[in-house]
Amino acid sequence: MNILEEKGISKEKLEEMLSRYVSKEVEIIKYEVKPFKEGFKHDVYKLPITYIQKKNSSTNNILLVAKVSKVETEDYYGENQEGNEILYGSTVAELLQQNEYIAKLVGVSSNRDTFLMEYLG
Repeated sequence: MNILEEKGISKEKLEEMLSRYVSKEVEIIKYEVKPFKEGFKHDVYKLPITYIQKKNSSTNNILLVAKVSKVETEDYYGENQEGNEILYGSTVAELLQQNEYIAKLVGVSSNRDTFLMEYLG
């Protein structure tokens, strides 16, 4: 069991969040979990990940997963892939403030405690 699974973020949960961004037919082939950096308010992990879209081609990507440990009072907004304004939350804002390269928000868990982001750093 890796550290994300210990925190309740299973492979299935990652696939569900990733499917919102890529397509409904996403299967994660493999991924690693690496601590991202020290000094963040939230637990942020770097995920070198390989997934299959529509069962025919594999894609390698680097994603960030942030597990929010507490409710923040300040809200930050950004755009999702359709150009609609969405609530990011302070996790993404913290990454942006520290000049990390976030391409877009990939997915948010239903209870808004986990963020999945594309990382271009």
